[in-house]
Amino acid sequence: MPLQDKVDQRVKLIADAREFLSECEKDHEGLTADETARFNKMHDDADTLKAEIDDLAAEEKSAADRV
Repeated sequence: MPLQDKVDQRVKLIADAREFLSECEKDHEGLTADETARFNKMHDDADTLKAEIDDLAAEEKSAADRV
């Protein structure tokens, strides 16, 4: 997957997580255990994408430096 696609995917995931959190807080005080687990999974997925983005960016920079 191209770098920009991963960046776009991460941006969307973070926006979705924020919206999810906002909706949960609007519906009731705090988060249930299931909601917390879902939010944490979204956060973990965003972290994984960040690591993949960093790796791809480093590979692209290295390739550009060789030219």
